Amino acid sequence: MQEVLYRKWRPKNLDQVVGQEHMVKTLEYAIEQNRLSHAYLFCGPRGTGKTSTARILAKSINCKTPINTQPCDTCATCISFNKSDTLDLIEIDAASNRGIEDIRNIKEKIYILPTQGKFKIYIIDEAHMLTDPAFNALLKTLEEPPEHVIFILATTESHKLPLTIISRCQRFDFKRISMEIMITKLNQLCASENVTVSNEALQLISRKASGSLRDAENILEQAIISYGNSISETQISSFLELNTNNSEIDLITNLITKPIAEGLKIIINFSDSGGNIKQFNSQIVDVLRAVTLVKAGVNISSQGYSEEIQKQISKLSNLSTLESLSKITKIFSEPLLHTNETTSLNLELAFIQSHTLINQNSSPLKIPSHLQKSNENPQNSMPAKNTPQKNHTTNQPTVIQTNENPQNSIPTENTPQKNHTTNQPTVIQTNENPQNSIPTENWKTILSKLRKKGSRFDLSALLRSTTERKVENDQITLTYSHISHLERMITELEHIDTKKIFENTFSQVLGKEFKIIHITNDQVNKNNNRQLQSPLVKAAMAKGAQILDTKEVTNE
Repeated sequence: MQEVLYRKWRPKNLDQVVGQEHMVKTLEYAIEQNRLSHAYLFCGPRGTGKTSTARILAKSINCKTPINTQPCDTCATCISFNKSDTLDLIEIDAASNRGIEDIRNIKEKIYILPTQGKFKIYIIDEAHMLTDPAFNALLKTLEEPPEHVIFILATTESHKLPLTIISRCQRFDFKRISMEIMITKLNQLCASENVTVSNEALQLISRKASGSLRDAENILEQAIISYGNSISETQISSFLELNTNNSEIDLITNLITKPIAEGLKIIINFSDSGGNIKQFNSQIVDVLRAVTLVKAGVNISSQGYSEEIQKQISKLSNLSTLESLSKITKIFSEPLLHTNETTSLNLELAFIQSHTLINQNSSPLKIPSHLQKSNENPQNSMPAKNTPQKNHTTNQPTVIQTNENPQNSIPTENTPQKNHTTNQPTVIQTNENPQNSIPTENWKTILSKLRKKGSRFDLSALLRSTTERKVENDQITLTYSHISHLERMITELEHIDTKKIFENTFSQVLGKEFKIIHITNDQVNKNNNRQLQSPLVKAAMAKGAQILDTKEVTNE
């Protein structure tokens, strides 16, 4: 039986390990100086060479006639290691041998001396799969093994390993293989196998592999089986079920510039034609990522896109904001988490949600009336500084009546009044959006931006507990329904970063900087209780009026 490509062309020495130069040099120095650790931990994504490197390391330190720290591959030890029939290399799959009994079996045999080389090497693959009792049984042995034993643990999920295990190992982190290195390696493999594959096809394979060289080699082998020794880009696209007519580009263009129906038609037509919805979704996310990177100033020439596609991506980046792109990419990424590939519903919902988001962000900012210029709203302009005043002060309230019952309004025309300054509450009839309050749309935007912001408490949730958001000049007064909500908000704003985010959000949405004051309903009630004794105020409140503020008013 012919050996599969990834096994056939597995590296046989450290020089052949690609994409891990930082780690290879360290291991070579360790071998050269005879400063080997008793335990190693190889971490990293799948298909990046962890197990291959572990085997090479085991062979290198046991080789009888090494050549510059590299195994000779000619001595009996090297040949035995290459054939995997040596007794000095024990490989254990922790996914299927994960119990305490398996570890006890290892502990019983580690004291047996090696048969050929200097060391017995134990490679525990997928080490994170061991049970907690198994880890506990391994601890002492891993820390103080016999001098002739070396442990190499390999894992794709190092965060699942106990810290006590990690601290006893010398750790090496393997990186994903870059597209450039992967394409070079695949070209070498194709030349060795007498296979002709276009560079565009290799780019598609490399992008699909997502940094895993083993996955790329498996895809290439499957393509060779399907199409023979001459493979084109079109064949690879068909094999990988990739969309070849750039529908993802058209979809994103429609998302940004055209009505929602045009984009939905693209999704529906793709689904009706029998295309792989999940793969199409993945392509959309890839393009959105590329557009985001270009918008952020990153060069994507190494990502495997053609010049024409790069031009379209650059054009799309000019039509979008970095904030909207990041949100849209996140929205389209969520359907990839679902396992159902047969329906386009999740993708359609993602498109609708993204289209709505863009339209909201592109709409002009609604400027509150109190922030407009004085010539546009002269009624909100500040009173002249030279207004004559006398020292006579009374507690006379000013009542502003709604238009629901104009016949019951208090007559104000030609009412003789003396020139005096009054310290009085301003009573404003209850409205959905009072004149001196933050507009509803702006308030919703503030809540949305502050959602999930805060070190302990959600700032958006705390703001939802406010009963009043009064704006006056350069000051915003937020009134909280309960003292506990106020205390939590104060606790959050003690953090400098949180306070900066909080204040910047208000200034960005409302168009200027404000001094923000936080109070409770109890404080407002205490200040206004004295004013409630006025018969005029009582009459207004009986009709549903609400006291919003207390200020000085000059009657002429």
